[in-house]
Amino acid sequence: ELEPVAAAWIPAALLYRLMRFSCKYLCL
Repeated sequence: ELEPVAAAWIPAALLYRLMRFSCKYLCL
C-alpha cells in the first residue's frame, strides 16, 4: 500500500504539472 504522504504527493505533482502546462497557454 502507498504511504499517506505518497498518496497525497502524487496527485499534487500531477496537478502542479497540469497547472504549469495550462499557464503556458493562458499566459501567452
